[in-house]
This record gives sequence, C-alpha cells and structure tokens, in this order.
Amino acid sequence: MLKLSLKPRTQLKRKAKMLYKDGYIPGVLYGPAIQSVPVSVGVREFERVYASVGESMLVSIAIEGEDTKGVVLIRNPQRDVVSKDFIHTDFYQLPLDKPVEVAVPIATTGESRAVLEMDGVLIKNVQDITIRALPQALIQELVVDISSLEDFDTAITFADIPLPDGVEIVGSQDTVVFSVQQPRVQTEIEREQQEDSQDTVSEETETGEEEQDKTTEENSPDSSS
Repeated sequence: MLKLSLKPRTQLKRKAKMLYKDGYIPGVLYGPAIQSVPVSVGVREFERVYASVGESMLVSIAIEGEDTKGVVLIRNPQRDVVSKDFIHTDFYQLPLDKPVEVAVPIATTGESRAVLEMDGVLIKNVQDITIRALPQALIQELVVDISSLEDFDTAITFADIPLPDGVEIVGSQDTVVFSVQQPRVQTEIEREQQEDSQDTVSEETETGEEEQDKTTEENSPDSSS
C-alpha cells in the first residue's frame, strides 16, 4: 500500500498560493469516525501516488507531528482549468469493516474477431463501473476480455465480467459495456451528406420564398390604402 505524508494546516487564513509556492496543495481529511482536519500534501508526492491508485485504491496516511494514522481514499481531486495542476484534494478515512462503493475505469484485453476480420467498430458504452467491496478488496480497474465479441450480434454486459472475490458491480446486470458496430459503407455516408445538403438548400429556398411573398404583399396597392 502506498503512503502519503500529510501536514496539519493550522494557518487556515494562509492563501493557497503560498502553499503552491512551497510545493504543497491544501486538502481535507474527513470520515464518519473523525472530525474534518485541514491538511496539506506535497504536490509531487501526491501526483505520484494518485497516478498509481486513482480514486479507487487505499492509501496509507500519517499526519506529521501527530499520532494520526489510517487508510484513506483520495476523493474529489481538483485541477486548475488552465495549467491542469492539482490545486486541492480530499482524503476520505473509511471504516475497514464496511463495504464502500467506488467507480473504477475499464481496461481491455484480447482481440475481437468482429473488429479484426469484419472491420467492425468497437463501441465502449460505459466509461467506468461502480463496484462495491470491503476497502481491503478494492481494485484499481476492471479488465474486460473482448475476444468474445465474434460478430455484430454479441455484446459484453455487467453479468459477463469476471470479478475478484468480495467485489460486486453496482447496477443492472444487463447493462452493455462493449459491443461491435457494423462498418458504415462510404456510399451510405456520402448519401447522408447529400441528403443533409439538400435539406439545407430546401430550407433556404423556403425562407427566400417567404421573404419574397412578404415583400410583394407589403408593396401591393391594397397594402398602401
């Protein structure tokens, strides 16, 4: 388990810019069994740990100068919209005897026959999957074998994904995760583009006719009397 060293943030009025300048970002340690504690963490150390565990794996923490130790999940890390640097994060200290729900990313293994031999397009319908498990059983990602996608009629659902002991997926087991779409023939694409172009011309013609009719009506002798 990776570790993070936190510092208590006693001077709460100190501007965040000063922390950034010293190589730290502000954060909050919280949980059901503790009072919220303002902390700071070295940004480089945080980046290294976050790159490895994301928001779904446990991290061991210790607060410098205090006896406070525990395991946490990284929650709600925030980035600067321009520089993309981390500017704030939360640490959720959770009880180890109760299940927790976290969203984990999906990785693939294997090769799909429908993609390789039939020029199909692999469709990923779900970006991440929420799992439920005890903290010690949490996983960093779910690996899905797509080799079962042999034609355009097969799909991989939640129910098809093998799970480690103690881990369950939250949500309908019929949810489609991966499928393969038939390739679009170039002539079909060109026909759609032509139809869209004709619709645009038709709309412009109708608009022009309406404006012409309105002008003719306004200039007619009856309208001036």
